[in-house]
Amino acid sequence: MPGCVGCLRDTRSTSEVRRHTISLGMRDFKRGFSAPGGVNAERITVRFVYGSGRQSLQCRILHRPAPLDIKPNTPMRLLKHRFFNVFLVLTGLSFPLAGCTDPSAATSTQVEEVVPGYPLSVTDELGRELTIAAPPERIISLSPSNTEFLFALGLGDRVVGVTHLCDYPPAVEAIEEVGDFNANSISLERIVSLKPDLVVSGGGFHQDVISNLSKLGITVLAVEPKQFEQIYARIELLGKVCDVEDRARELVDELKARVARVRERANEVKPEPRLKVFYQVWNDPLSSTGDESFIGEMLQTVQVENIFSDVSTGYTPISEETLIARNPDLILVPAYHGGETDREAVLSRQTWGDINAIKNNRVVFLPDDEVSRHGPRFVDGLEAIFRACYPETSLE
Repeated sequence: MPGCVGCLRDTRSTSEVRRHTISLGMRDFKRGFSAPGGVNAERITVRFVYGSGRQSLQCRILHRPAPLDIKPNTPMRLLKHRFFNVFLVLTGLSFPLAGCTDPSAATSTQVEEVVPGYPLSVTDELGRELTIAAPPERIISLSPSNTEFLFALGLGDRVVGVTHLCDYPPAVEAIEEVGDFNANSISLERIVSLKPDLVVSGGGFHQDVISNLSKLGITVLAVEPKQFEQIYARIELLGKVCDVEDRARELVDELKARVARVRERANEVKPEPRLKVFYQVWNDPLSSTGDESFIGEMLQTVQVENIFSDVSTGYTPISEETLIARNPDLILVPAYHGGETDREAVLSRQTWGDINAIKNNRVVFLPDDEVSRHGPRFVDGLEAIFRACYPETSLE
């Protein structure tokens, strides 16, 4: 029975070389398979099987921008993303399995990898039409919420660059930083040096960065959701672009179910009249937000009255006199980095003494990132607001 063992080899050297044998049918190459073991190496040994006999292939990666990182039971469709532009050199077709002793008998053929569904066209946050040639393997995120999206979708091993403010999950601490969240602080040189095949940016505030990177031929996907439904849509967009649509649908379903549970429980326990809530966006200048904002949607979901529902969309300075006149039952304060974090300082404000929330000791600090980032943890923030409004009620 003819055959031998070949290899998929990275062009870069490493200090350690391992091998892992994989068998599959040639007909299955396009359909996919699962590797039974894990490997993170320069070299992979592959045995191809087709027809009634065994044929061997020596395969060399001519260009691949990222190191191999193959985990147990990785589908072939994901392996194929790492194996673009591969030359398969057929060797020893008439030699026994014991070995190929005559390399001169080799013939060559070029294999063009076609990933189902690619290239694909998508529209990003800024209305730009983008073409995604293949599932991205080296991704840079320019905002904390987008970093969280990528990790929640199981794409953390593809993220090669983040910003200084990207601090969740803890695994991001080991990833190279390309600057701060502010567009002026982002280093184009560092981004280029990381050789990304996709940069996930924010929206309009990253416009200059997007423009400059696009001129350099780097694909930039702008993602900046502002409402619940937009969060779900952006998760599905990233899932489509990165070829993890099943996980994206699962994540969206999980988030929607939790939001629905909060809304259901709030409807069951809300008092009449509803609880009057002041959400303090910032303390200097004193600011709040209206119903059309992300926080406004959260307050509506938990069925409370936002006492500043009438302010313009976004975050707006408000007067202390108006706050006192509207007399909230509950004051919610996000524990922002650099913002107000002292509950006693809020309770002891001399001019606020007649406010019901102060008299009844109802000032609650909320987890910062969960309520301020429009990412997958927003439901954690929503549940924290529910518990602050209805402390005696369980979500179970």
